[in-house]
Amino acid sequence: MDKNLPSPSVDQEGRDVVVIGGSSGSIEAFRSLIATIPGDIPAALFVVIHTSATGPYLLPSLLQKDTELEFATVEDKAPVSYGKIYLARPNLNLLLEDNHIRVVFGPKENRMRPAIDALFRSAAWARRNRVTGILLSGGLDDGVAGLWDIRCCGGATMVQDPNSAAFPELIHNALNAMPIDYVAPPEKMSEIIQKLARTRADETGQIPDEQDRIELENQIEIDSDDHSAKLEQIGRISAYTCPGCGGPLWQLPNGSVDRYRCRVGHAYSVNSLFQACWEASERNLYTALQLLEENARVGNQIIRKAEKIHQLASKELVDQVRRLEREADILRNLLYDRTQGKESS
Repeated sequence: MDKNLPSPSVDQEGRDVVVIGGSSGSIEAFRSLIATIPGDIPAALFVVIHTSATGPYLLPSLLQKDTELEFATVEDKAPVSYGKIYLARPNLNLLLEDNHIRVVFGPKENRMRPAIDALFRSAAWARRNRVTGILLSGGLDDGVAGLWDIRCCGGATMVQDPNSAAFPELIHNALNAMPIDYVAPPEKMSEIIQKLARTRADETGQIPDEQDRIELENQIEIDSDDHSAKLEQIGRISAYTCPGCGGPLWQLPNGSVDRYRCRVGHAYSVNSLFQACWEASERNLYTALQLLEENARVGNQIIRKAEKIHQLASKELVDQVRRLEREADILRNLLYDRTQGKESS
């Protein structure tokens, strides 16, 4: 089947857009999900699975033998057809816009590109109640805010049964954030997807108060402007700065999911913001260690040069250098303890 994705106004009125996201442990779950979906399903599947940003794009060829659906070539502004899987390419955001896809090197969300939230939000805005959003195994919460956006636009929500997930943290975060329509193991999801694709989508359940935010955030993914004015409309400036670029962060209303976004487009859930700040503070601590050690080396060079000409460096300089060495030792030990603590947690 190779029917182009119709506009929402045509006779086909089922949930014909299925968006799927996952990270750790999700590839096997996804393989089970697509194994029994027939090739003539009146729907297209869009998928973000967190993988290496620099690795080869091998999943389509590896998974094609597991499904009757066809893995489509993912190119910017390509049209969308039923019976195909559009799998995000490494380090590029996959978005849905009208009846075609967008592939953009946009800002990272939740420290990820491709980001599940970005795909889910764009699908929610483009197809409204014609979307089924699915979260599979994974850590943290990229995809939870996007699933909320799908719910706000009248779409159906589904998560993998956490008892069947290798890494259930992402799923639990979604279950804790909102009511979920369907909870199922991957091998049972196919039946639900097919039923939703062939049944008229319910037009109730939309949350109008969220519509402006969803629209403006969706624009931020594609537009290269300074987004301050948009953020002022939908959020409020916070006390935090973006760990990705150092700019101010706006806090966004997003159901029960605490979220932040900066003017260049980086976005974070509160959990991913914590992790990003942890990583940024580690980088800054190592920068401080480098500066302390370099400062001490320069001071010792001055001391040695004075000794060569049988002079004594000033006591003040010697004290400063020894203090720099002590501070460097303290910071080096702190970083070691910090790394050990994170590895054991």
